[in-house]
Amino acid sequence: MKREEILKKILHIAEQNNVLYENESQEITAETLTCDYLDSLDATELIMLVEKEFDIAITDAEAESCITFGDIADLVAQRIA
Repeated sequence: MKREEILKKILHIAEQNNVLYENESQEITAETLTCDYLDSLDATELIMLVEKEFDIAITDAEAESCITFGDIADLVAQRIA
């Protein structure tokens, strides 16, 4: 699965589970900072949902290192490769 596909799936998961802040002024891309759209609780929830969706495990340290949505997609891509 390509990084772009993974990113789309992650954003879809976030939108479906209402973990994103409403921010219509900016489109979410791989470079978008997670802190612009997620508080710490929502970020944790998103990581848990991603783990479940992709059947992977992400450590707390790895989750904390994900600064952008692209970082999350990269981490998933590494796990499912």
